[in-house]
Amino acid sequence: MEPNRINHEALLLAGLSFYGDPFTNSDPWSQENQIGRLWARLMQFIKDHEGDFARDPHGLPYFEVHLFGPETETHGLFEVFVGLEITNIERLPLGLVAKRLPACEYAIFTLEGQAILGDWEREILNWLEENRLQEADPYNFQYYDERFKGLDPVDGSVIDVYVPIKEKR
Repeated sequence: MEPNRINHEALLLAGLSFYGDPFTNSDPWSQENQIGRLWARLMQFIKDHEGDFARDPHGLPYFEVHLFGPETETHGLFEVFVGLEITNIERLPLGLVAKRLPACEYAIFTLEGQAILGDWEREILNWLEENRLQEADPYNFQYYDERFKGLDPVDGSVIDVYVPIKEKR
């Protein structure tokens, strides 16, 4: 698993959030867990508010951001934000929240097919360690564009995982 490395400008996103353990009710990559339900809420919100966006809200890409904090390691709690890129918050529809991800260097891991369902988090941590790097900030995001065909079946799908990186101290 060898990533591309890029410097990326700040991203401004609009979407919905969940905080907690998203897997208490269902397995990872299930549409029944809190992440799957969050995506369903976002898609319904977009359908109900099509004219409220400065851009076509049905256009790709979409983002799934995982933000980690002190309760992540001890209790498995973290924030999941799903949304789309926007240019400003002036026309942000009521009910959505905005997230600004900082400009930074990212390692981009491309996952294909069954690798999407695998233990890629561990592989990423191993790659960081082997390359004397660490996460620059406690988050990462999954980037969904036209290459993502869904989970059923996942074999034809591709996603990118962006991890903010910096040299290890």
